[in-house]
Amino acid sequence: MFFTEPQLREAFKLRASHMSWRKLGDYFGCSDATIKEAMFPAAAKGRRERQTQRRRIIARSGKRIRKVTHVVEQRNEVPLDVVEERDLVSMAPMTLTQSILGDPKPGRSALDKRKLEKIGGKNSL
Repeated sequence: MFFTEPQLREAFKLRASHMSWRKLGDYFGCSDATIKEAMFPAAAKGRRERQTQRRRIIARSGKRIRKVTHVVEQRNEVPLDVVEERDLVSMAPMTLTQSILGDPKPGRSALDKRKLEKIGGKNSL
């Protein structure tokens, strides 16, 4: 994000009046780090260089980076009848109250589920 000279002057004035970095960032619509980098570019450059240097040291030491010996792949298979039911329900046309008020589709409301339980027992769902 680029700041104009008047914006930077205003930022320095606000910071001099003890406004926090976070509030300053909120005032200009950016993060506190962005406003710090705009106001003090040399310090931001030094910070970025130190971060890069730390990352290189960690990568060379191998302390935090571990080799992956095996990968476990987990898949949850969805039954075909559930997929078909979902597709049927999603293709049903929406009523006005469903689209505006968010009413559930037919068979999806708590009342419909309660009726199904009374008819077929508790394990019918």
